[in-house]
Amino acid sequence: MLLHDFKRELNAYLSARPGLGVSTLDDIIAFNAASDGAQAYDQDLLIDSAGTTVDQDQLSRATNLRTAHRQLIEGLLQQNSLDALIDWSEVSFKAVGAIAGYPGITVPVGLNNEGLPKGLYFLSTAWDEAKLLSYAYALEQVLLAALSTSISTTVPRED
Repeated sequence: MLLHDFKRELNAYLSARPGLGVSTLDDIIAFNAASDGAQAYDQDLLIDSAGTTVDQDQLSRATNLRTAHRQLIEGLLQQNSLDALIDWSEVSFKAVGAIAGYPGITVPVGLNNEGLPKGLYFLSTAWDEAKLLSYAYALEQVLLAALSTSISTTVPRED
């Protein structure tokens, strides 16, 4: 569905903006192929997207899945009087938000046991981007304050 949605939404966006010189995804692919330096950019994703078709059964299943994910998120928020959900970024809960089409943001908080980045993922409902950004910023400030008090700010001089 991602590739299909990308094609559909990009075509709608381009067709509403006359004078760009391109009005479809196919136009972009052709423009890139004919342009100098086209070899520097991989168009596989664009080409794959341009070739997608979705039948009514697939569209119906995707719509039902999106609705179920939205109901899950909204239910958790409402039943627990929450403004946002928070989880570790490594957990697949991000997929629930993505399928619902809802905004999410990850704040790096350190490294896991394998030395890979670890983060906290904030998720909310449609049009809550500003709220999520404020929560992420607040967490960053707390983390920065904790980091600055736990690290010595003086470095011994070596003469």
